Amino acid sequence: MGIVKKNSILLVEFANQKRVLDGLSVRDALLFAGPVRLRPILMTSLATLAAAIPPALALGPGAESRIPMAITVIGGVIVSTFFTLLVVPCAYSLMARLESKSHPEAELYAEVAKPVMRPGHDHGGSASGLPHSSSLTHESFSPHPSTVRDKPEVVPPGKL
Repeated sequence: MGIVKKNSILLVEFANQKRVLDGLSVRDALLFAGPVRLRPILMTSLATLAAAIPPALALGPGAESRIPMAITVIGGVIVSTFFTLLVVPCAYSLMARLESKSHPEAELYAEVAKPVMRPGHDHGGSASGLPHSSSLTHESFSPHPSTVRDKPEVVPPGKL
């Protein structure tokens, strides 16, 4: 099921980001990622279940041939949602014990997460070296002026 795989990947990726960017332990990252990702996971699962209920109830002509497939989909979504919410975090915490202590993706996350600061602008700052939230204006996140075009390039239809 593609939905289950996507939900599991997003849950694990969110926990990884919390571990690398915020320095959380595996347990704390999972405890933070679980409630945050719970609502989207349940929403996609419930939408899939709602779509499978009419064929499972045999409404309409010829629906009796679709009943076994609908029941299978409903059972699969329920079991896979259980796996996503309980088994994946447990497996993640067990597998985290086997990884090395250094995170090769830490530098990548840190590079992506830091704001773009243009030289010559006062961005405030704090003792940690990070800018104050009040000094993070639209201008501090703007691209360098040499990369901004005055007018967008218009491409005629069919020339893409």
